[in-house]
Amino acid sequence: MMRTVFLAFFSLGLVLSTSGCTDFVELNQLAFIIGTAIDYAEDGQIEVSQQIVVPSKKQDPSKGEGFSSFFVMSAKGKDVFHATQKIQLRMSRKLMANHRMIIAISEEYCNKDDVRKLFDKLIRDPAN
Repeated sequence: MMRTVFLAFFSLGLVLSTSGCTDFVELNQLAFIIGTAIDYAEDGQIEVSQQIVVPSKKQDPSKGEGFSSFFVMSAKGKDVFHATQKIQLRMSRKLMANHRMIIAISEEYCNKDDVRKLFDKLIRDPAN
Protein backbone atom coordinates (compact mmCIF):
# COMPACT_ATOMS: atom_id res chain seq x y z
CA MET A 1 0.00 0.00 0.00
CA MET A 2 2.74 2.43 0.98
CA ARG A 3 4.72 1.55 -2.13
CA THR A 4 1.70 2.20 -4.37
CA VAL A 5 1.10 5.64 -2.82
CA PHE A 6 4.79 6.52 -3.18
CA LEU A 7 4.83 5.44 -6.84
CA ALA A 8 1.64 7.41 -7.54
CA PHE A 9 3.07 10.63 -6.05
CA PHE A 10 6.41 10.07 -7.75
CA SER A 11 4.72 9.53 -11.12
CA LEU A 12 2.51 12.59 -10.63
CA GLY A 13 5.51 14.73 -9.70
CA LEU A 14 7.47 13.45 -12.67
CA VAL A 15 4.63 14.19 -15.09
CA LEU A 16 4.05 17.70 -13.72
CA SER A 17 7.73 18.64 -13.72
CA THR A 18 8.44 17.48 -17.29
CA SER A 19 5.34 18.79 -19.04
CA GLY A 20 6.26 22.49 -18.89
CA CYS A 21 7.34 24.56 -21.87
CA THR A 22 10.89 25.73 -21.26
CA ASP A 23 11.77 27.45 -24.54
CA PHE A 24 8.66 29.57 -25.01
CA VAL A 25 9.41 33.10 -26.22
CA GLU A 26 6.87 35.90 -25.87
CA LEU A 27 6.16 38.15 -28.83
CA ASN A 28 7.46 41.18 -26.95
CA GLN A 29 10.86 39.44 -26.65
CA LEU A 30 11.34 39.22 -30.45
CA ALA A 31 12.64 41.56 -33.13
CA PHE A 32 11.85 40.63 -36.73
CA ILE A 33 14.40 41.21 -39.48
CA ILE A 34 12.56 42.61 -42.50
CA GLY A 35 15.52 43.33 -44.78
CA THR A 36 19.25 42.68 -44.93
CA ALA A 37 21.95 44.50 -46.89
CA ILE A 38 25.43 43.06 -47.46
CA ASP A 39 28.42 45.11 -48.60
CA TYR A 40 32.20 45.20 -48.32
CA ALA A 41 33.80 47.29 -45.61
CA GLU A 42 37.40 48.34 -45.10
CA ASP A 43 40.04 45.76 -44.12
CA GLY A 44 38.36 43.04 -46.20
CA GLN A 45 35.47 42.67 -43.79
CA ILE A 46 31.79 42.47 -44.64
CA GLU A 47 29.25 45.00 -43.41
CA VAL A 48 25.77 43.70 -42.73
CA SER A 49 22.87 46.09 -42.14
CA GLN A 50 19.53 44.77 -40.98
CA GLN A 51 16.19 46.55 -40.96
CA ILE A 52 14.35 45.44 -37.85
CA VAL A 53 10.80 45.93 -36.63
CA VAL A 54 9.69 45.47 -33.03
CA PRO A 55 6.10 44.13 -32.97
CA SER A 56 5.20 45.58 -29.57
CA LYS A 57 5.58 49.11 -31.00
CA LYS A 58 2.88 48.57 -33.64
CA GLN A 59 0.42 51.42 -34.05
CA ASP A 60 -3.31 51.07 -34.66
CA PRO A 61 -3.87 50.23 -38.38
CA SER A 62 -7.54 51.24 -38.21
CA LYS A 63 -6.39 54.84 -37.72
CA GLY A 64 -4.09 54.70 -40.74
CA GLU A 65 -0.99 54.15 -38.65
CA GLY A 66 1.47 51.40 -39.49
CA PHE A 67 4.63 50.10 -37.92
CA SER A 68 6.56 53.04 -36.54
CA SER A 69 9.44 51.20 -34.98
CA PHE A 70 11.60 50.30 -37.95
CA PHE A 71 15.27 50.82 -37.31
CA VAL A 72 18.51 49.73 -38.95
CA MET A 73 21.47 48.17 -37.18
CA SER A 74 24.83 47.52 -38.84
CA ALA A 75 27.89 45.53 -37.91
CA LYS A 76 31.13 44.46 -39.55
CA GLY A 77 32.57 40.98 -39.43
CA LYS A 78 34.61 38.40 -41.28
CA ASP A 79 31.42 36.86 -42.70
CA VAL A 80 27.65 37.35 -42.56
CA PHE A 81 27.13 35.21 -39.48
CA HIS A 82 29.88 36.96 -37.49
CA ALA A 83 28.35 40.36 -38.28
CA THR A 84 24.84 39.10 -37.43
CA GLN A 85 26.10 37.80 -34.09
CA LYS A 86 27.50 41.25 -33.32
CA ILE A 87 24.08 42.76 -34.03
CA GLN A 88 22.39 40.15 -31.82
CA LEU A 89 24.76 40.98 -28.95
CA ARG A 90 23.68 44.64 -29.09
CA MET A 91 19.96 43.73 -29.12
CA SER A 92 17.97 42.94 -26.00
CA ARG A 93 15.45 41.01 -28.12
CA LYS A 94 15.95 37.79 -30.05
CA LEU A 95 16.37 38.40 -33.79
CA MET A 96 14.00 36.43 -36.01
CA ALA A 97 15.29 36.17 -39.57
CA ASN A 98 12.57 33.87 -40.90
CA HIS A 99 10.32 36.84 -41.80
CA ARG A 100 12.96 38.53 -43.94
CA MET A 101 11.52 39.89 -47.19
CA ILE A 102 14.63 41.10 -48.99
CA ILE A 103 18.37 40.54 -49.11
CA ALA A 104 20.24 43.33 -50.90
CA ILE A 105 23.78 42.52 -52.01
CA SER A 106 26.05 45.24 -53.33
CA GLU A 107 27.49 44.98 -56.82
CA GLU A 108 31.01 45.23 -55.40
CA TYR A 109 30.37 42.20 -53.19
CA CYS A 110 28.95 40.23 -56.14
CA ASN A 111 31.95 41.07 -58.33
CA LYS A 112 34.65 40.30 -55.73
CA ASP A 113 33.21 37.35 -53.85
CA ASP A 114 31.51 34.08 -54.68
CA VAL A 115 27.84 34.77 -53.99
CA ARG A 116 27.06 31.04 -54.11
CA LYS A 117 28.94 30.64 -50.81
CA LEU A 118 26.82 33.36 -49.24
CA PHE A 119 23.54 31.78 -50.32
CA ASP A 120 24.79 28.36 -49.27
CA LYS A 121 25.44 29.69 -45.77
CA LEU A 122 22.08 31.48 -45.63
CA ILE A 123 20.16 28.42 -46.79
CA ARG A 124 21.89 26.15 -44.28
CA ASP A 125 21.21 28.49 -41.37
CA PRO A 126 18.27 27.04 -39.37
CA ALA A 127 17.16 30.55 -38.32
CA ASN A 128 16.26 31.31 -41.93
